[in-house]
Order: sequence, then structure tokens, then C-alpha cells
Amino acid sequence: MTPPDFLGNEAIRLVALAALAAPFVISAVTKLADLEAADAEMAALRLHPARAVVLAVVAVQLAGSMLLFLPGLDWVGAGVLAGFTMLATLLAHRPGHGVAFWEHVAMAGGLLLVAAMAAR
Repeated sequence: MTPPDFLGNEAIRLVALAALAAPFVISAVTKLADLEAADAEMAALRLHPARAVVLAVVAVQLAGSMLLFLPGLDWVGAGVLAGFTMLATLLAHRPGHGVAFWEHVAMAGGLLLVAAMAAR
């Protein structure tokens, strides 16, 4: 069975990429809006110096999100965000403590699929 034609529509691709990028952009903007809270979050995870970690996280989140929309570099953005997501998940979530861990694993898997599809 072949997929329906509308799945090949550019608008569908852009909506899907926007959905994948949204959590990263929202997280980055939230961190920039309240740097003290973001610093506290990093310090609670024992990541120091907290402000440098916050700024690095924001840079990765925004740059990776932007790269998703650039043909030829979409796979880089997807790979960076997938790696970031898995690292953050392993640092901040535990497999036995609710579904958040698995939601993040699923997001990383979706991002890796974007990277794999870009390689076709």
C-alpha cells in the first residue's frame, strides 16, 4: 500500500518540522526569559558553571531548530537535537519515573528519522 499523496506536500513537511522544533524553541525562550531559574535548573542537575551551560543549551536548541528548516542541513539539525535530547533525558529523567523518559526517547527517535529521511 502506498502512502496518500498529501503526505508528500511541502506544507505537511513544514508543519511536522515546526512541531518537532517547537519544544526546543519554547524551552530556549523560556530559559532566556528567566535566566536565574534556568541557572537553578542546571545547578540542580550539578551542571556547572550553570550560566555557561544554560547559554550552550539555548544555542543548541535554537541552532538545531533553525537547521531543521534548511535543505541540505536538516539532517544536521535533526541529529544535533536528537543527541541533545538523549543527553538531556539521561541527565534529567529516569526510565522508572513516569512516561517523560519515554516521551523524550520517542522525540529523539523522530528526529533521527528526519535525519535518516534526509539522507535518502
